[in-house]
Amino acid sequence: MNPIYIDLHIHTSDDPNNLNEKYNHKELVKRIEKYTNKSEYLISYTDHNVINKKAYLEAIGLGINILLGVEMHIEYDNTKEPYHCHIFFQVESITAGVIDDINKKLLKLYPNKIVSFGDKGIPHIEDIVKTFDNYDIMLLPHGGQSHKTFDKSIPAGSFFDSTIEKSIYYNQFDGFTARSNKGLDETRKYFRKLGINEFVNLITCSDNYTPE
Repeated sequence: MNPIYIDLHIHTSDDPNNLNEKYNHKELVKRIEKYTNKSEYLISYTDHNVINKKAYLEAIGLGINILLGVEMHIEYDNTKEPYHCHIFFQVESITAGVIDDINKKLLKLYPNKIVSFGDKGIPHIEDIVKTFDNYDIMLLPHGGQSHKTFDKSIPAGSFFDSTIEKSIYYNQFDGFTARSNKGLDETRKYFRKLGINEFVNLITCSDNYTPE
């Protein structure tokens, strides 16, 4: 059995409102192959609230093994900061038409791709699920830590176990992502509340912006 390198959190652009049209795919692959001794790999470009169509189509043209994904901001309510969550799409093939359709839906959810605490209209998790109901999707939120996920996204005095979000979280989320071990003790503490005593880190989520 050969190891496969998986990184499902790579950004192409610093500014999601002004996407980078000259992303250096070849340098990224060069670095991955050097780091992994040329193992097989799977990556995903997950920019904030939008898909970089040009970058994805270039990656497909270069034969890069890539999974279609986005990093979204999701809100519980406007008293708490929005949390980050990845959505990945299982599609027959990544085409311009598929990307255009997803970006059209994302545009309705995020007219401004840069989301700040206090902004009006930040979508809730049920908005995301309804919007992409016709797609086969996987949701991987950032697991606590510095991205406000789970109990950090819910106001004091509200209990996650008594909210409608509970069933959505438990039925939609297939795991979580984190870019480092920072705050890992908090994440373990939260998971223990849910009855999860152990978990396994299966993939890398580097949150990388610059292949160089």
